[in-house]
Amino acid sequence: MSPLPDPLVNGAAIADIPQWTLDLLVALGGAPDGLLYDTGWVDITLRSGYTGGGGASDPQVRRISSILYFRGLISGPFAVNTAATVADLPPGFTGANSARTAVSTGAYICYANLNPSGAISFMFRSPFAGSSAVVSLAGMSGITTN
Repeated sequence: MSPLPDPLVNGAAIADIPQWTLDLLVALGGAPDGLLYDTGWVDITLRSGYTGGGGASDPQVRRISSILYFRGLISGPFAVNTAATVADLPPGFTGANSARTAVSTGAYICYANLNPSGAISFMFRSPFAGSSAVVSLAGMSGITTN
């Protein structure tokens, strides 16, 4: 068994962790020492013409092991059936493959694509007839970097 360090007591052990638990954490993408890797919330860089929701609604990403979690809003110009690259993730937040999911604007559904370069793009499909929208990033949560 390996000890679980207590960050409040200069790394002194507070409990033993069974080896199978550490092996499972490593297999699921945990850090080599068996603890899950967590970046905390990191700001997403928006491309020109796009804005965040302001304050607590600004777009952010968090990586826990190999899973990405998103929060915040992005607003700006969009056109039906046209991909718009709206933002870029920081280095270390993407994998070798693209990921695609659906996200909501409240009234319409759009597709979100995460490119291996870190670029995030949205594409609205018909019946979207507007010229701008506000997109919630929460629907992108669960994308993996594997």
